Amino acid sequence: MKLSKCTECGAELRLIPTLCPLCGAEIKREAASFDGWQVDHYQAEVRRLRGELGRDDPKRRGAALVIATEEG
Repeated sequence: MKLSKCTECGAELRLIPTLCPLCGAEIKREAASFDGWQVDHYQAEVRRLRGELGRDDPKRRGAALVIATEEG
């Protein structure tokens, strides 16, 4: 997602407020555009990281749950 900038002072606006937090100028909003590749890339990264952590293995997830309930 592209960061918005204040049209008056150029400050970066992350949560897209109605007024610039730096100079107080009113923000002119542009239509937000999401790149489908970013979503697909994010999902692929999540799957890869879960695989590295072993979170996709149902046996491991179940064993962790059993250990946690036996200890607690």
